[in-house]
Amino acid sequence: MTTFMSFARAALRSDPVMVVNGDSLADADLCSLLEHHRTAKANATMLCAEVDDAGRYGRLVLDEQGFVERFVEKDSAFHGKAWINAGIYFVSTQLLDVIAAGTATSLERDVFERLPRRSLAAFTECFRFIDIGTPESLVQADEAFGGSLGAQHNR
Repeated sequence: MTTFMSFARAALRSDPVMVVNGDSLADADLCSLLEHHRTAKANATMLCAEVDDAGRYGRLVLDEQGFVERFVEKDSAFHGKAWINAGIYFVSTQLLDVIAAGTATSLERDVFERLPRRSLAAFTECFRFIDIGTPESLVQADEAFGGSLGAQHNR
């Protein structure tokens, strides 16, 4: 994603820019996410979903002011509720310029994890989240959208 952002930087004129991963669905209020980003005055703001079983996800540790404090790698042995990255962000043009000038290959690992403390705000409002990274979760997403996605489940 960071290579694309570097390539597209000249065409990105808004501040901030919304960046969306392509492997998840969230029915979050994006206007509220944008307002939270502006209020937090952060370099970036990440939509965060709370899931009941975070074993298949990397987890987030949030500080008391609502910023991402650190990232915890995926741990299939972990079974419990946790905050995770929902894959939608607002990124400032200042940070976009840093990304475009650098050699990062992963937005999350090479950029977000290396930001100074309190540079990455967390938006934690309630919303429906589905990671469509497995065949089973793609079927779940299809069912949530009334079959309009056309997902097939092979049993």
